[in-house]
Amino acid sequence: MTHNNFFDLNDIVMQIKQELQDEQNEKYKPEEIESAIYQILWDYCNFETKSLQPNEFNLKELCGCLRKAYYERTFAIPPKPQSYPLKVYVGKIVHDVLTEGLAKYFGGKHEVLECYEYKDIVIYARCDILLDDEVWELKVKVHRNKPNIIDMRQLNAYLHIYDKPVGRFIILTLNDSSKQKRRYKPINIVKFTPNHKMWLDVIVRAEYLRRCLEQNTEPKVMLSDTERRLLCTRCVYKQLCTGF
Repeated sequence: MTHNNFFDLNDIVMQIKQELQDEQNEKYKPEEIESAIYQILWDYCNFETKSLQPNEFNLKELCGCLRKAYYERTFAIPPKPQSYPLKVYVGKIVHDVLTEGLAKYFGGKHEVLECYEYKDIVIYARCDILLDDEVWELKVKVHRNKPNIIDMRQLNAYLHIYDKPVGRFIILTLNDSSKQKRRYKPINIVKFTPNHKMWLDVIVRAEYLRRCLEQNTEPKVMLSDTERRLLCTRCVYKQLCTGF
């Protein structure tokens, strides 16, 4: 009885060897192109890393999980170009273009640095858009079009630091696919007014995190279910964290 051979093993081996050889001989290798893309985006976005003293804080680290902030100060490895996913670079580029453009259009300033001091605590803030009577914060999101608790703490702090009565979130949602169960408005403007209690909470957070850093002690955190979903699911320190 005769069997038809649908493939020959030797032919397949030779084909694989040839493809590997062709890849080695290519002038423009895919991995080199990919590496160049990440390096170009890295250079363009210019992510700043600054060493701070235990009593100095960037406002953003006081608005999220204090334990993550502690880990980043204590254990963090300096980021590399491929440390960030492409959506982070895309969001940063869109963010930078629009903050500068909107500030110019409405007669304000963009990326305004302010240093707030309370007793021996120093908080560095950099708002997106500063107008005569308002502070605007631009957020580029993938799936949501509303500010979360971290966003609100941040903008609320800006209103107190820059002494403005009104803030606005300008939220851009990149994923507007009709395949999603829920569609989001691609551009959503949310007005925000100061909350003094929320601002005092940021000051308390700064004092507590300073003590933890000085004593080399992990902060104890109490997160709501919403904050856990937002902060813990994809946290790079999830396995290191011993709090939950």
